Amino acid sequence: MQGGDPAKLGAALVQLVGSAEPPVCWVAGADAFAALEQKAKTLLDQAGAHRDLSSSLARDNA
Repeated sequence: MQGGDPAKLGAALVQLVGSAEPPVCWVAGADAFAALEQKAKTLLDQAGAHRDLSSSLARDNA
């Protein structure tokens, strides 16, 4: 079973393509957007857990 309306998807794609600055990446559907948000939060949490270590790698000016 398809969750979204194909006609609405088509109209959204036409709108995006016709915009002055179409997105490089676009997520279609509320369920897909929610999954993207969760994945982004997970990645930021993982990166943030090691922020100090990552930031400590600059070359010392000796």
